[in-house]
Amino acid sequence: MLAFALIPLIVVATALAGFGLCAVAGVNPHTNVMVIAGTISLAASLLALIPLLLTRGSTQYGVAQASLVATIVHLFVTIAAATAVVMNKGGLPLAALYWLLAFYWATLAVLVVTCVRAVRHARAATPAGAAPKQ
Repeated sequence: MLAFALIPLIVVATALAGFGLCAVAGVNPHTNVMVIAGTISLAASLLALIPLLLTRGSTQYGVAQASLVATIVHLFVTIAAATAVVMNKGGLPLAALYWLLAFYWATLAVLVVTCVRAVRHARAATPAGAAPKQ
């Protein structure tokens, strides 16, 4: 699956782009927070690919449902991990939420494109009562 290679590349590209924008704007990029947010998004994205792997060879209906579950897993894992990190005893600066937002949307875009491709490549389901094509 191409997404296993593409998601880490997107996370690195997002980090480099954000770091570059912070350097141009003269803002502290908070690299430690950037690494934490990137790791959270990377883990959430890779966990979200599991439903798609489990439905390989399934019909479009099954892959579409797995795609829905994949996006929900991505959202909930990101929210849970971000909550745990932000609500930590010491807390993190507001930059943590900005980095999480950037990584979340970048990885979500790759995940959605992967899900759409998986649905398009899945075999079409035969209607109930219809004879399968020979």
